[in-house]
Amino acid sequence: MELSVYISNERIEIVAGTGSKSKAKIKKVYSLAVPEGTIMNGIITGEQRLQERLEQIWNRYSLPRKGICLVIDSGKIMTKMLEVPYMKDKELISCINKEFADGEKTDLVTDYFPFPKNSPYEMNHIFCAALEKSVIESYLSLFSDLKLKVKRISIGLGCLLRAVTATGMFAYETCVFMLVQGSTTISVLFENGNYIYSRRNRMLNDQGSAEWIEELGQIADGIRQFYRQRHSSYTLDSIYLAGIAGGSDDVVKELDTYMQEYGIRAKAPGMIQGISFVKTAVSDHGEINAEPASYIFGIGNLLL
Repeated sequence: MELSVYISNERIEIVAGTGSKSKAKIKKVYSLAVPEGTIMNGIITGEQRLQERLEQIWNRYSLPRKGICLVIDSGKIMTKMLEVPYMKDKELISCINKEFADGEKTDLVTDYFPFPKNSPYEMNHIFCAALEKSVIESYLSLFSDLKLKVKRISIGLGCLLRAVTATGMFAYETCVFMLVQGSTTISVLFENGNYIYSRRNRMLNDQGSAEWIEELGQIADGIRQFYRQRHSSYTLDSIYLAGIAGGSDDVVKELDTYMQEYGIRAKAPGMIQGISFVKTAVSDHGEINAEPASYIFGIGNLLL
């Protein structure tokens, strides 16, 4: 069993389970608070307090200290889509490194995810990401001090795309997937099931409020307008919303009402094909409803 661990500004999400290329069996999920100000935009800013909280969590729930798979998500992560012919791994990595070569930011660690091809004659479409090495080293140092052995580190958006692609989650759909992560919302646009575009927004209002729903609607409308400029033969007609603590049904209904004038329906993603998931997650206040899509970073990190 592996532990997929993601720490946001407000919470630590732990997904415990096993996975293969397109299937995963999730045995336990944790969604627990971390002290305010210990993580900001994916950067560790309060190491001592965060270390104490993680030690408390691992001891309280008797979590394994090996096989930890970290997920990092941050606005500081640079991403690109590349279209390249077949290359050997070393050649591809060299190509990706050159894409991110940018003056002062030379000490970068890169990651990539190749999308499946419909034909062997197609060009390869590669999602690439880069992050400063010092950020990754800060996570490794934190976990090493706690005697927790990190097996691998992945990028949040890469995990999301891996999960969507491997499971066919939005196959043949033209939609926006909105993942709420505390005060940040990540929006990902898919056209006929293929990744097109993503953006991050810092939310200004309290989650669940009428003003917050309006913010979500404005973000979705901005993506709708962007998509119209592509003059595509496909129609953007759905928004899938996840990441709401305890479940997204009520928020989805309100967002659906807001988006109807644009001909777009808001929905909850529901179950994910190939993913055996638990019904509840462990929180600081007992068991809460757990929706698979809300933990898509952790799920995608187990699909290898």
